[in-house]
Amino acid sequence: MFDRGRKRDVYERFGIRSYWIIDVGQDKPGLTVLELRRGRYAEVVRVLGDERFSAVRPFPVTIVPAELL
Repeated sequence: MFDRGRKRDVYERFGIRSYWIIDVGQDKPGLTVLELRRGRYAEVVRVLGDERFSAVRPFPVTIVPAELL
């Protein structure tokens, strides 16, 4: 997977602080949120289907993966 491999590595090297991956190829759509910690990405949350995610960084927003489709 390009988004979880090479692209993630490139973004990490460039110091992009937040990286979100939307996955629609599952039974339920999902959102994985990664944040840069000590120069490496750490997964901070993963939500599926009707679960809500409210972000503060990089901007305030609430996302429900099922509502993206």
